[in-house]
Amino acid sequence: MDTFFLTTFNKRLYDEYAKNLINTYIETKQTVPLVCFVEEDDTSIYPQHDNIHYYNLFNEVPRIKKFIDRNKGRKVTSYMNDAVRFCYKVYAQYGAKDLGKKMFYIDSDCIFRKQIPEDWYDEFIGDCDFSYYPRPSYYTETGFIAFNCENDLVQNFFESYIGAYDTDAIYKMRSQVDCIAFDETVRQYPNRTERLHGPGDNLDLCYHRHVMARCPVLSPYVDHRKGNRKFQQNSPELLK
Repeated sequence: MDTFFLTTFNKRLYDEYAKNLINTYIETKQTVPLVCFVEEDDTSIYPQHDNIHYYNLFNEVPRIKKFIDRNKGRKVTSYMNDAVRFCYKVYAQYGAKDLGKKMFYIDSDCIFRKQIPEDWYDEFIGDCDFSYYPRPSYYTETGFIAFNCENDLVQNFFESYIGAYDTDAIYKMRSQVDCIAFDETVRQYPNRTERLHGPGDNLDLCYHRHVMARCPVLSPYVDHRKGNRKFQQNSPELLK
C-alpha cells in the first residue's frame, strides 16, 4: 500500500462505537485502504469490504501479550496511569509500520464526515517524518497522527516507541498514556521533520480544547468523538 489508515479495536469496542468509524468509512466512500488491528481470529464478525483489511493484533505483534500479562495487575487510579489500556494503539502502529509508505493512524472513536480528496494526504504530511497535533504545555493529541514509514528516522522512532512498553519504561514517565510516550520518544529525534496542525492562529485552543475539531484541515472530513462525545451526533467544538 502507498497510503493507508490504521485503527484498532475489539468486538466490545466495535459494538460500542468503532462500528461508526467503519460504517462512515464505507458510507463516505473513502479511497484509501483502512487497516484494522483487532483481537479476534475470526474477522468475519466485522463488515467485509474490499478496502478494509483486518489483522489479529496478538498474532501480528505477539510481544503485546507479554506487556499486558506483566502489567495487568498494576493498580490504576485514573486513565492517566493506565498504560495497558492505551498500549494497543502503540503496538498496532508498530505492527503496521511496514504495510505501506504513509500511515494515517485514526482512533476508533472517530467518524468520517465526507470523502477525503486524494491530494489531501500529501497536504497533511508531505515528505515530513510526522504530522500531528501538538498541545503545548499539555501533551500531543494522538487520536490522529501521520507517519512517513519510508523514512529511516520513523522506523527508528517506532523501535524506541515500542521499547518504552517492552521495557516498562512507560511507568517511569510522568503519565502512562500513549500521548506522553509519543512526546517523550519523538523528542529523542531532534533532526525529525514534522508538519504540525492545530486550530489556525488561535494557539490558546491548543492547550485545552478539542484541537482536532478546531482544525480547518481535518475537521471537514473527520470528527473525533472522544469521551462523552461518543453519544452525540458530532463534537460540539466542530468548526461551523
